[in-house]
Amino acid sequence: MLTLGITGFDGNPQIVTDILDIQPTSVVLAGDVTRSGRVAKFSGWWLEARADRLTGGADHDHAVKALVGAVRGRAEAFQTLRKRVRPKEVTIYGGLHHRGDSQCGIWLDAEDMLCLGECGIAWGLDLFGDDR
Repeated sequence: MLTLGITGFDGNPQIVTDILDIQPTSVVLAGDVTRSGRVAKFSGWWLEARADRLTGGADHDHAVKALVGAVRGRAEAFQTLRKRVRPKEVTIYGGLHHRGDSQCGIWLDAEDMLCLGECGIAWGLDLFGDDR
């Protein structure tokens, strides 16, 4: 899984969609009941590149490229987003699952890092060693 999440803000997530001109995969409004059955403490907006498990560097690279492709050229929109919406987090995050007995690498291309930096998007990845 790899997702762009814009979270920790008050107000309607539709404003994020309007500012970025990107349709999210999912949204939640503070106070709504989430899919897990909990009441959301904050509003959130998510764009999922892949819902399934990432199992190698190529999977991660393709998912990053999909998200970068969605945000490329929108640095000014992200600046507007920060001023108007003031989210606590703007992050690409997910998990990489690989066999515990094998080597697995990930990478970010310089152009992708530049785009993420210009948009102020952080990146994080959880690594899981699957024993098989």
